[in-house]
Amino acid sequence: MIFKTKAMDPMPERLDITLTDWIKQGELLRVRANGAHAMMNFHINRIEIDGETQELTQRYSKKDAGLNWTWYCTTLSMCTFRVSKDFPAGSGLTIFREIPEDPAPVRDAYGYVDNYSDTLYGMSVIRPENHESIVRGGQDVSETAEIRFEPGEPARIEAYLKPDGRLLVQYFDASSNPTPSNRVFTVSGGAEGKYRAVGISSAVINGANLSRRSEIRDENGFAAVSNAPPITMDGRNIYFGEIHWHTSFSVDGLGDMAVSLMRARTELGLDFAGTGDHIFLTGDYKDAMHTVKKQGEIHKSAEAPGEFVTLAGGELSGVYGHINFLCRNFEIYDKLTRQLPGRICNIFYENDRLPLSELADICPGGDAFMIPHHTNIDSYMCEGVVREDDGRPYFSAMHWPLPAVEKVRLAEMCQMRGSFESEEWQDGWKMMSFGLGGSIQTGLMRGYKMGFTGGTDNHQGWPTRAGEGFVGVTAVIADTLTSDDIYEGLYNRRCYATTGERIIADATLNGYPIGSEIYLSPLEKRNFTVKICGTAPITDVEIIHQGFVLHKFSVPENTMDFYGEYTDDRPGRPLRGIYYYVRARQSDGGCAWLSPFFVEHISDAPDK
Repeated sequence: MIFKTKAMDPMPERLDITLTDWIKQGELLRVRANGAHAMMNFHINRIEIDGETQELTQRYSKKDAGLNWTWYCTTLSMCTFRVSKDFPAGSGLTIFREIPEDPAPVRDAYGYVDNYSDTLYGMSVIRPENHESIVRGGQDVSETAEIRFEPGEPARIEAYLKPDGRLLVQYFDASSNPTPSNRVFTVSGGAEGKYRAVGISSAVINGANLSRRSEIRDENGFAAVSNAPPITMDGRNIYFGEIHWHTSFSVDGLGDMAVSLMRARTELGLDFAGTGDHIFLTGDYKDAMHTVKKQGEIHKSAEAPGEFVTLAGGELSGVYGHINFLCRNFEIYDKLTRQLPGRICNIFYENDRLPLSELADICPGGDAFMIPHHTNIDSYMCEGVVREDDGRPYFSAMHWPLPAVEKVRLAEMCQMRGSFESEEWQDGWKMMSFGLGGSIQTGLMRGYKMGFTGGTDNHQGWPTRAGEGFVGVTAVIADTLTSDDIYEGLYNRRCYATTGERIIADATLNGYPIGSEIYLSPLEKRNFTVKICGTAPITDVEIIHQGFVLHKFSVPENTMDFYGEYTDDRPGRPLRGIYYYVRARQSDGGCAWLSPFFVEHISDAPDK
């Protein structure tokens, strides 16, 4: 059974749904939220079918749900009701919600903004009498029936310039859903000419001019400018993708995996993607229908040689941190997950921690590694959820155990919750929280040599998206668009994070690329070159060193393309165990963080 509805504006008072199947009198239906985020500030007060009010048998609030984590996370009901009479297919079901008196986001003492209820993505309705029943939270429930959100009218246009000279043009509705269009548009500045959009997949224009941005304008007056040519200063390619979002493979996720990957490829214009669904300590996903083997088959079927590739991995969550595995291929990922029950399961439950060093042991050679995410929050701050027995959060900030674990090669700098860069609040850098000891900078200072990724943690099958906008993307420097080359770029930290914008960024230290480990003598200067090509005027470009701003470049007003040089020749600068990274910010608030350079003393070089 599928329930259809149009895409919504943020914070709707009502959700109008069209039934595509009949509902029988007396059936119990349940409105279910997808995970904790859909509950923030959300309360249902009435449901109608064809204008007839249905009596709610139960109604849950966020406070009620927070009493039990299993109920809250996996089967969270927002209300249940008995259908008053038979309703045929085509009937209209309307969910009415209460709007808070002051719905404006409020920042708490930790800097957290409670604004996750902007949309109803992930809402679902369940029919227990007509589906195979399972027991969760002490009540019979069924698997989720689908609400399909149909995109609205075009509200804007975007264009993505690719390293191979292709230009992808895509229309979006007001809620950032890719939407069908057959409008005529013109392109100037590259691939000059007149074109027509076709269907919901992007209009693909070959032969775009890679020497400059392309400008697009359609017959209705919509206009856009593409990203700058995705090429580094030394001529290597830059590819954009997403490696941390969830589908129906996750117990708290929605969205068909195959559909999600096709969205990434054809509607969102990504070069690579890999889901980050929750893997269990049993070595698989939520049931026998959702296996690592099946995941690999779906990913491989979505690939298009030279245009779109997929990556192998998933998420493992613990009390003291959440991480994603990333593997060179699905054969390696399958072997890795098969070791979880025997080698990791007891450690998890006996020690109540995330065993990074033991997990590193099951990551073979250079073929698998770990990526921590939302490292500086806990479940109380994020979702108001604590354990019933002792009041502790169900997950806490990453504790960055020592010695540093080498197989932690990357960390997710930003996602839908915000960025986790620093222990202190910094205006304008998308920070969600601070002061819990789990920031990226804390990990770097404790010796973790991590590059940066951007993701979403979206649980509705939409890579790079959250609610009504785009919130996280990873850029990878690679020679070619193959799964192996993208994996190598990530493993070697030749990557950077943005808050969803396709900012073209590059930097070198003494000629070495981002992510490098560099061995220098005490008298050697440290010469930086930085190039940032924005999607909006650039306002800030900074070099961060050991947790503070070492150098802030002067950026002329209305600069779209920035180039700068800097030399760190301080006589008292540290000589080993240090890091530098570049970050940039645009006038529209978009940010980018480039993976660090790691500097050691020449005497510590491996060949010494």
